[in-house]
Amino acid sequence: MPSALLFHASADLYGSDQTLVDLIRGLRNSDWEIDVALPCTGPLVETLEECGARIHLGRFAAFGRSTLRPMGLLAFPFRFAWSAFGCFQLIRSTAPDLVHVNTILLPAPALAGRLASRPVVWHIHEIMEEPKVLARWLAWAVGKLSDRVVCNSAATLQWLLGQNPAIEDHGTVITNGVRAQQGGPDPDFRREQNLPEGRFTFLFVGRLNMWKGQELFVKACARILEQHPDTLFLAAGDAPPGQVHFRESFLDLIDSLKLGDSFRWLGFRSDTPALYRASDVVVVPSTLPEPFGLVAAEAMAVSRPVIAAGHGGLGDIVDDGATGLHVVPGDLDSLAGAMRELLLDPDRAKRMGEAGLARQKSHFSTERYQREFIELYDQVCGGDLIA
Repeated sequence: MPSALLFHASADLYGSDQTLVDLIRGLRNSDWEIDVALPCTGPLVETLEECGARIHLGRFAAFGRSTLRPMGLLAFPFRFAWSAFGCFQLIRSTAPDLVHVNTILLPAPALAGRLASRPVVWHIHEIMEEPKVLARWLAWAVGKLSDRVVCNSAATLQWLLGQNPAIEDHGTVITNGVRAQQGGPDPDFRREQNLPEGRFTFLFVGRLNMWKGQELFVKACARILEQHPDTLFLAAGDAPPGQVHFRESFLDLIDSLKLGDSFRWLGFRSDTPALYRASDVVVVPSTLPEPFGLVAAEAMAVSRPVIAAGHGGLGDIVDDGATGLHVVPGDLDSLAGAMRELLLDPDRAKRMGEAGLARQKSHFSTERYQREFIELYDQVCGGDLIA
């Protein structure tokens, strides 16, 4: 029975974490033995164990923008060496047929896989525009340390090739997949949240950080309320660990704009299908390019139209004018105008949602995502590698 060891950078249950869960479910159904290495514990651990994966904690660290701060630069050689050594020990003890690195921010597991003479599949979920020095170094490492590079969208691959054109000979795209869901309303969720019936509802789902556009969404909601006071707005998601200031600034803005009960912040929620079913339109206003845009695909799977920033992977997912609307990234007038357009034409919004479900089924299904990865794994372990 073939085996794989997957390295993942967090133990949360956001977009890339959910796609990891879907991948492991597909691999386990195809009789792969799976080990997953995580830097810490968290809600993802229990979910992965329920999928049949063996979990290993705490032998490595992920790298990010903090690496280029003065203290980060000083600590980098030691953290990298410690991480690579821990990953090498884990690879030797689990003896996988394949090492899967599930983010660009984990160069140490890729190096350890090379040193242990295991084929390395490096799965890229990021478009890193800043800091440029770190982005170029990581792209160089991806090219040198991987046998196959898998990007989650054409936009991600295009960005990566711009950093390191040498990846072209062993890079490919496997877009994320989501499961189609029942599209009707969820009365239990609406009762739980005390949501009034009959009010047109916009939804934002995502981490509260510097680029998801949550504050742009709040400002657009304030504009809508000036002329349409019966509109309802929901937001779900929380700040990353150690970055509570994003939550504080978000809540301060809501208070300062006096949105009252028309705006509901729900915090982190794992029951995203219920959130989508409680909404009429889902808004994804990311100010930097999304590598994929899982929220958009998930919303389409529940027959909801999507208003999305027209860059990055979102431009490929949302068919402008057919399954939703593209808006100018970071532009408040464009976002508020698109929201008002669908608010005033709910029948059009519903038609877009129906078209979105058909597009999700044909382009972004979990079954297709799992099948393409299993085929790639089989090919890599069958010896057809690109060195």
